[in-house]
Amino acid sequence: MMKKKMTGVMAFVLAILMSLGAFTFGVSAAEGSSSGNGSGTITNAELIDLLRAGSYTNYLERYKDVPNGADEDIVINAADFVSYEGSSQSGPTVGTYGGVDNALYLPDSGKVTWKVNVPVEGKYSLLFEYYSPTIEGKSENVSSIERSLYINGKIPFSEARSLVMSKVWTYQYPTDANGENTFKEDVNGNQLRPSASHVAEWNEYVAGDPNGFFTGAFQFCFNKGENTIALECVREDLVLKSITLTQVDDLPTYAEVLEQYKANGYKPASSSAMIYMEAEFPSYVSDTSIYPSNNRTSAITSPSSPSAELLNVIGGNSYDTVGQWAKYNFKVTESGLYTIVLRYNQTALEGLFTSRTIKINGEVPFAEAYNTRFDYSKDWQVAPLGDGEQVFEFYFEAGKDYELTLEVSLGQFASVIEEVERILKVINESYLSIIQLTGADPDEYRDYDFTTVMPKTVRNLLQAYLDI
Repeated sequence: MMKKKMTGVMAFVLAILMSLGAFTFGVSAAEGSSSGNGSGTITNAELIDLLRAGSYTNYLERYKDVPNGADEDIVINAADFVSYEGSSQSGPTVGTYGGVDNALYLPDSGKVTWKVNVPVEGKYSLLFEYYSPTIEGKSENVSSIERSLYINGKIPFSEARSLVMSKVWTYQYPTDANGENTFKEDVNGNQLRPSASHVAEWNEYVAGDPNGFFTGAFQFCFNKGENTIALECVREDLVLKSITLTQVDDLPTYAEVLEQYKANGYKPASSSAMIYMEAEFPSYVSDTSIYPSNNRTSAITSPSSPSAELLNVIGGNSYDTVGQWAKYNFKVTESGLYTIVLRYNQTALEGLFTSRTIKINGEVPFAEAYNTRFDYSKDWQVAPLGDGEQVFEFYFEAGKDYELTLEVSLGQFASVIEEVERILKVINESYLSIIQLTGADPDEYRDYDFTTVMPKTVRNLLQAYLDI
């Protein structure tokens, strides 16, 4: 009976492998990027470190009994680095960037290390104050900044190999007679896509998961006493002011925020206080693939024309990668509670929903804002921001500057996709073990006796079968 079950499991696995065209395992640098060793490839030593690192889930499980560290922030001045390893002849340099003195420029190759004295052993999050420089004589690259993180000489978990810091871009809009943003037109009245420019400004980045499986900040374990932190370039130049070991507070739930609204006596704003924004005019975007475009699937999409091609939407296939964002600046004329209503068309995931993380002035206001959902429909929809169970309300103060960020996220699918990737990794590793025994062309008349020769692999496959 057990042999029949094992045969069924093996058939299931082989069917999956065939449907996926067989698995391959490979790691390569992104096109046009520079790796830390300057060759654009990953060395065997780096690959071994990555494989040994394990996932963030495993990391948290391994150190589940380690408490949070000190409440007081521990700040490392970036200029106080202790070593640099790399091929760049110039290496890191200290200077003034974006009006900030004593900042550290890091070239697009190499590895920089800092020492930090930690008074209390525990878990800390990492906050980076960074600046994306414009280098004279060097062509502007649209890629985000990416670094690998080492704690005490090792990559703590696989996700830390790719920490992504967004650049900031803005579009150059002409204005009309009323001072409102508009677009240039050609001789036929068709609106032209505006040019984008890189915004060199200081930003903060809290190390987190660029793949979107984990929301919020990563937690890293540090020993009491002297520790080292190292950043190895994957791509793009970077300027750092500081690295801060900090504690990130847990976000309140939306129910708790509503209770706070009630305690503060906040009331809904009047209907006359409504403001209207055209989505095709973002204040800032994370990359230039998020751009205004034309959509004629609905006659009421604003603006529209029967003859000319007008830019009236933003998004679609160019705005669907985890971590991409668009920001909109606004003010309200009346203090109070507001809902944010969007007109959108979501046909990317048939029968499902896509998600965005909502930030106000760069901060996620409550836990459910990670899971804002946009349901599928062939038709255009008008709906307030919410998580499918409740509509979100936000308190805005009259005359104050606000910034709304819509960032692509996995939402409630994050845990499901993470589990699928984990299972696929198990199947891939098992496949490699199997072909080591059978070769690429197995002998159909031979009994390989998998349960005796590789019992661990069979158990892993059986567990994957049950998990699926």
